[in-house]
Amino acid sequence: MLLGHGAIVPRITDAVARAERDGAAATLLLCTGRFPAVRARRPLLFAEPLVQQAVAAAVGTDPVGIVCPHPDQAEDVSRRWAELLPGRVDAAVADPYGPAERVLDDVAAAARGLAARGSSWLVLDCIGYTERMRTAALRAADRPVLLARAIAVRMAAEVVAASA
Repeated sequence: MLLGHGAIVPRITDAVARAERDGAAATLLLCTGRFPAVRARRPLLFAEPLVQQAVAAAVGTDPVGIVCPHPDQAEDVSRRWAELLPGRVDAAVADPYGPAERVLDDVAAAARGLAARGSSWLVLDCIGYTERMRTAALRAADRPVLLARAIAVRMAAEVVAASA
């Protein structure tokens, strides 16, 4: 099942307010899609800019391969990353929510294809990608693989630590 912005955006403000009422020092929206501004009293972190800025700082002008979860997202993902990164950007698709018996092979195949087309770095650009998937991509492509969920969570932890 795919959830679009129309289904999610109306619930974000309520979820942020609830997290703050429950004592959250910061709230992290764990999705690498784009979302509108949301009213918050404490730091509200969006995974997409955290991940994109961290990747931009790490890769410099090197060509980057982006793995995204759905074929309908590949063109948009390529465009958004190309607007940010000075080097070449290429995209491939591997569904992290697909059949368990196939998902590691699909991620590995996407990574292998991106490496063959010249990507020096790979980014698994969805919170659904796991450390096991990163390992599969790394083994298949022999390129550094940045994991969106890891970047976002580490950045959020730093914000919470800074606020303590």
